[in-house]
Amino acid sequence: MNTKSESICHVKDGLFIRQKDFFRKYLYTDIQWIEVDGSYCEIHLMQGTKIIIIHSLTEMEQKLPSTIFVRIHRSYIVNMHKVDAFIGNILYVGKKQLPVSCPYSQQVSACFDILEETKSPFKYRKRKNKKDIPSTKEDNFHD
Repeated sequence: MNTKSESICHVKDGLFIRQKDFFRKYLYTDIQWIEVDGSYCEIHLMQGTKIIIIHSLTEMEQKLPSTIFVRIHRSYIVNMHKVDAFIGNILYVGKKQLPVSCPYSQQVSACFDILEETKSPFKYRKRKNKKDIPSTKEDNFHD
């Protein structure tokens, strides 16, 4: 027998947000980042649209799955699956640059598997004379 505190079913792929007189589901995969704008939060979606809600970023952080969404700044939460690149303390989601502040930097860097820079297999050492350069079939063709 289940008590009220036990949940039988829980929708785990999205968040329902009130739209006038109904609730609309927004998939977590469609949310790129959430940004504070004064007393509101802007939820930025994949389609380039945004939804403005009257909730704090802390409330949003508590509602969203921490395995996907990470607070990176006092003003931003990011869907870490949408990060395309990072340089220093800047994350790139598409063309949008999002700052990572010091208190969150370790948590953010722990989200990524990072392969350090390696030597390119296409870099060659400088050759002293033309005899050292192997010939190709094109070099042997003379019209």
